[in-house]
Amino acid sequence: MMKSIFAAVVGFEVLVMVIVFFVVPGGESMGWMRVVIPAAVLGITVISMAPFLKVSSTFDEAMRQFRGTPNDDFAQAPIGIGTILDADTTGLSINDVQQYEIAFDVETLDGQRFPATCRQLVPQHELSAIARGTVLPVAYRPDRPGVVELVDEDRMVEAQHIHHQLRVAKGLSDPDSLIVTAEGTPAMGVVLSAVPTGEIRHGHTGLELTIAVTRPDGGQFTTSKVSYLPARHVGLVQPGRQLSVHYLPHDESRVSISLPAVA
Repeated sequence: MMKSIFAAVVGFEVLVMVIVFFVVPGGESMGWMRVVIPAAVLGITVISMAPFLKVSSTFDEAMRQFRGTPNDDFAQAPIGIGTILDADTTGLSINDVQQYEIAFDVETLDGQRFPATCRQLVPQHELSAIARGTVLPVAYRPDRPGVVELVDEDRMVEAQHIHHQLRVAKGLSDPDSLIVTAEGTPAMGVVLSAVPTGEIRHGHTGLELTIAVTRPDGGQFTTSKVSYLPARHVGLVQPGRQLSVHYLPHDESRVSISLPAVA
């Protein structure tokens, strides 16, 4: 909207220049004024409205997020995994929903690692989703370094695959677990025990989990699996906690577990 207003104002200033230069009488003594005065007015207009153009761009982006409209600029952009470093309000809000500038440390499948930010409207009840250390999939463009967008829902399967590949590369996940998740039977599990292995990888603590899995038919079986988790997620696998799992019916020793936002 502000861009339309700006275009209208500039158009008006150009019209004034044309009228002064070609229509208003004044002889040769007015020649220099016919150029300088309108040009000065146009220059002042452009300079004075420049900050409003920036605000307009920010507001337009916020409205896009508020409406839930995907950002076409990042529709097919590659996906990386971002760890939140910080999040601060920008001062902009829509319907009492604050916009936050979120700072990420982003990792990609091709080995890149870089800082980046995105701006996102976040309702009060979802602030825990942007807490420091939270891991979220982001879309990035190599031609726009330092700027990312949160991945849309329709690309979450792709994002989960990339997340898993990064964990496998770090030795934090079993390479087989992605196959189990894709081809296995979904079920619910209950943690029976979580025993530290004494090994730490990339700041993640190794835990040997013993899980009681309930099959869809009501039957149960028990299995064990080593998983590497950051300290802030160890509480998610304490005895008695329920987990979403997948298993292969023909080989129940092959189990994958799902935890929220685990790096």
